[in-house]
Amino acid sequence: IPLGIIADEIGGIALAAVFLYFGVTKFVDTAFWAQQIPQGLAAWLPIEPSSFTRLHGAYEIITGLLLIARPWHRIGAALALINLVPLIFILTITGYGADVVIRDIGLAGLALDILLTPHKRSLWERLRN
Repeated sequence: IPLGIIADEIGGIALAAVFLYFGVTKFVDTAFWAQQIPQGLAAWLPIEPSSFTRLHGAYEIITGLLLIARPWHRIGAALALINLVPLIFILTITGYGADVVIRDIGLAGLALDILLTPHKRSLWERLRN
């Protein structure tokens, strides 16, 4: 099996793990994540920050699950980009922290790679045949 195929699988699983982890933590520590919403943005939300946090956590969990579920992994990658691009913008204009922005740019790059790579059989499908 070519290493590129293994790398594709690892990249998708790693991105899914990030989204699943952060999605679950939005339910485990809702108060912490609700406090991370910038005040200016929180004022624009039509719901309470804690409710928004849980809704965002559910979105992240769904994204993570789709990233590991073939053939829907490219939909998961699109959802990841829909989440990450505005987040990168918001973090940049609020001066949140360059380390977090750079991390999210890397995650967005991985999601873009998954989204734009032509459909290939997964590693698991190749091993079965």
